[in-house]
Amino acid sequence: MPDWLIPLLREFPIAGLMFAAVWVAARWASAEKQSEIDRLRHDLDNTRQRADAEVARAREDQNRAEAALAAERDLLREILNAIPDPVFLADAAGRLVRLNQAAADVWDLPEPTVAVGRRLDDILPAETAAALAADGDPAAADRPIEARLLPFLRRGARC
Repeated sequence: MPDWLIPLLREFPIAGLMFAAVWVAARWASAEKQSEIDRLRHDLDNTRQRADAEVARAREDQNRAEAALAAERDLLREILNAIPDPVFLADAAGRLVRLNQAAADVWDLPEPTVAVGRRLDDILPAETAAALAADGDPAAADRPIEARLLPFLRRGARC
């Protein structure tokens, strides 16, 4: 009890007791609220730590997945470039997704990446592009990417 409350209790005992009761009740409620705040703060810190750990795990998983994807892309590029015949992958709209060095050589491209994103119509003569389109598998329209081997195009051959 604070020192200033003692003279008040001597002079005004009933008012002083009422004031003391209110003061004690307020202090008790304040302490109870503070303990509740401390508990909530502790829970929040624990939740934040668990969330941070989960985000770190997710980042590690993503980094591993991206590294595996990059390795698979490199392997695909190596396999495609090892094939002596021109090979390309095109999406359903006819845009080139990937092609090997043999196809780039046949189409007089400095490197395969130059053609990526372009349509066959933009690279090949119209009759060759039409022949490739007519030669396509009707079920291929349902697949997002179609791999095509062009055995009739050999290195040095003109389209």
